Amino acid sequence: MVRPNTRNYTSEVSRISTKHLKTLVKSPLQYIINSGNKKLTAQVKDYAITYILPNGRTLQGRIDDSAVSYGSRYWFICPHCQTRRGTLYFTNQQIACRKCFNLHHPSQSENQMDRLRRKIIIKRDRLFKSTDSEYNDLFNNAYCFPKPKGMSHKRYEIERNKLANIEDAYWSVARVYVDNICGKVIT
Repeated sequence: MVRPNTRNYTSEVSRISTKHLKTLVKSPLQYIINSGNKKLTAQVKDYAITYILPNGRTLQGRIDDSAVSYGSRYWFICPHCQTRRGTLYFTNQQIACRKCFNLHHPSQSENQMDRLRRKIIIKRDRLFKSTDSEYNDLFNNAYCFPKPKGMSHKRYEIERNKLANIEDAYWSVARVYVDNICGKVIT
């Protein structure tokens, strides 16, 4: 029997992030953010922000800025815990940060095999920069793929060997997992 999911994840809730905030600060007009299947309207005046939630409820909030080498970086102030946040999440009734909504990132619930699989796919994407499905097929190992154009042979060998080590670790864990399900295979 599978244990029911007791966590709520950030991917399940609509959000507003600092990329929206840059536009809001520069524009005196209301700005509509479509996130998931929900729509939030926001407007910034000085360091005050007005949120109009999907159900029409209006909430007041604040923003803050910090000096960085290229100018200013803007932050949301969570209406509940009053801390600086780069992302706020909203429902029909409320807007708050990840901690206040008790949300988790999906990667926090991954097991070792899932983490290794994600690590392999990310490493392959960065190394080969290809959208072909053969690069995401874990049955193809790192030594199947050609050297990317423009990369030195020495660097390619180093990166390919790192990838191969991660793949070896993945297959060791996968073998234990399969052995637990099917029984140990004698070779």
